[in-house]
Formats: sequence, C-alpha cells, structure tokens
Amino acid sequence: MKINRIIGLIGFGHLGKSIVEHLQPKLEGDRLLVSVDRKHNKEIARKSDILFLTVRPTHILKLLDEIRGDIAKGAVIISFMAAVPADFIARGIPNTVIRAMTDIHLRQIISVENETAVSVLSKISKNPLLKTKKEGDIDAFTVLVGCLPGICAWQFANNPHAEKWLKDYAFFVESKLGVPYTVTLEIIDEVRRKGDFQSTIATVATKGGVTECLLQVLTSHGKITFPELFIAGMEKISELADLLIGSHK
Repeated sequence: MKINRIIGLIGFGHLGKSIVEHLQPKLEGDRLLVSVDRKHNKEIARKSDILFLTVRPTHILKLLDEIRGDIAKGAVIISFMAAVPADFIARGIPNTVIRAMTDIHLRQIISVENETAVSVLSKISKNPLLKTKKEGDIDAFTVLVGCLPGICAWQFANNPHAEKWLKDYAFFVESKLGVPYTVTLEIIDEVRRKGDFQSTIATVATKGGVTECLLQVLTSHGKITFPELFIAGMEKISELADLLIGSHK
C-alpha cells in the first residue's frame, strides 16, 4: 500500500497513547511514527508531514528548543497542549500550527479549522469533530471538558446534590460550546463508577493548573454560577499563557 503521509507523534503519555490506539487502525496508507523516547524527537520532527504534540505544557520550551530546527518544511503541527498559544509554538518556524483538544478517551475532539487537521482528527473523534475558527474555543473546551473529571469528583465528594448539579452543568457545556450533552454525561458516569473521588482529585488537580484553580474556586464559593466558574477557568488559562510567553521573551 502506498504511503501517503507520515504522521508523527511526540509525547507518549496517556493522551498520546490514546491517539495512537485510535489512529493506528485508520491510517489508510499513511504511516505513523511515535516518539517513546526523547532521542527520537528530532528524527520524527524531520520525517513527519503531520506532527502531533501531546507533551505536557510545562515541557514545551524544552521540546521546541530541541526540535525547532528539525521540523519538516510544510509539516502541519497539531498541538493538544492546554494554554499554549499556536503563535507561541510557531515562533521561528514557517509551519502551520493548529490547536486541538479532547478528553482522554477521544469521545469528543475540537480543532481549529484546517483541512489537514480535520482529515486526521475526524477519523479518531468518536463523536463528529467540532470545528472552530477561534482558538479561544480550544481553551474553553479545556475548561469545560478537560477539567470535568476533577469537577465531577469534587461535586460527588462535597455536594449532596451532585447529580443534579452535574446534569445541569452538562446542559451548560452543550450550550456554551456545542459539546453533546451525552458526551458530558459519559464523563460524569465514568467518574461516578470509578469512585474514590479524593484520589481522582489528587490525580487531576495538577499544582498550579486549571483544574486546581477551578476546585479552589468551588471550595471557596460553593454556590458559584456556571458562567462564573467558566470565567475563572478562562482567566487561569490566560494567566498560564502569559507566564509562558513572558518566560521566553
């Protein structure tokens, strides 16, 4: 079978592994290269026509310093890193950078509109791919869906009316960003079935991150409205992006 494109992936954590698992059976002639060790990063950057970046946002400076000079001319970069602006990644390189985001099981993927990105991401999003012209919608998805497991766990651990709160929140997510109500319910159900809510909170509330910020807001203001909670998350993302940009001036 003819190889049409080489798709590379750098960042083989939980999300990277999930993308590989879903993409591998649907390559249709494309070839997938995965970096499971930093020593392969440069080679994959050189060979890839489409390059997924799924590393932790805190690792982006080191990664860009490492591969910037090796990224193939014309390659489209698809970044799944929260709070890392596309134009920051694109500094010093002529490549198109597209931001996307998803939940860990790829129930729903959202992407900034780009023909190449859509052609790949549509294959692996379990629900129809959400396309947007606004990068801010990627950040909104991070707050509303990416942080949802932590929010669910906090509600189940602290709110006797968690079920109603979360179902109402699912409608808010759908109205705000178009993520189907059923997708949010699946995430809620998964957290409920897993139980051990304090352990989930400890796992997902990364120090200084967006989820931690939202849980702190919930703890301080238990009756906060959905729009107010959303605004707090968006402000935290803006703060993190500013810190990243400021650290590289």
